[in-house]
Amino acid sequence: HSIKIIDAYNDNLNYEEIADEVAKENADVIGVPAHTITFYDCLEVIRAVKRKCPKSKVCVGGPLTKMFPKNIIEHPEIDYVFLGDAEYTFVELVNAVEQNKGLEKIKGLMYKQEGEVKTTGPSDTIKDLDTIPFPDLTIIDYKRYYSAIGGSNPLAMIIGSRGCPYQCFFCSSANTGYRRRSIPSLLDEIKYYLDY
Repeated sequence: HSIKIIDAYNDNLNYEEIADEVAKENADVIGVPAHTITFYDCLEVIRAVKRKCPKSKVCVGGPLTKMFPKNIIEHPEIDYVFLGDAEYTFVELVNAVEQNKGLEKIKGLMYKQEGEVKTTGPSDTIKDLDTIPFPDLTIIDYKRYYSAIGGSNPLAMIIGSRGCPYQCFFCSSANTGYRRRSIPSLLDEIKYYLDY
């Protein structure tokens, strides 16, 4: 698959400019992250993209989809919602769309079929975070990112853990089980960035 990441914030793109960038790629599947604080912008981006690329399939993932998947899938511009860890679900979805296969066996997906909302249940939680590949630095230049307190040195975000053992009712990570990467895996990722 050919992948392109559009960082609208860093490139200072408005909704229509984002849609123009997507249209240039003639994308079959478009992934958009959804967070509570950015969901309005997420929807406006999706609407702009669907106006220019009506045949493209739009999928949404992120913390908000765990809490409100039914509310999100109800938006007519959204085709798929991820339910939980989506690294592997996303790949399965793209393969199914490309091969025109059914979606019912892909865990962790909510989708529309002939006007009806279907769900395949939650995705399998990725218990061993060391199995997730490092970011592909050939499609994103991490050296464009800087910390407000780090001066001019590039900044790379590294996720060392996921989940939480506590049950706060307001949190999408509540009671998801705390999982962490191994120290060797974290050190390997740091070296990966330094060597790039």
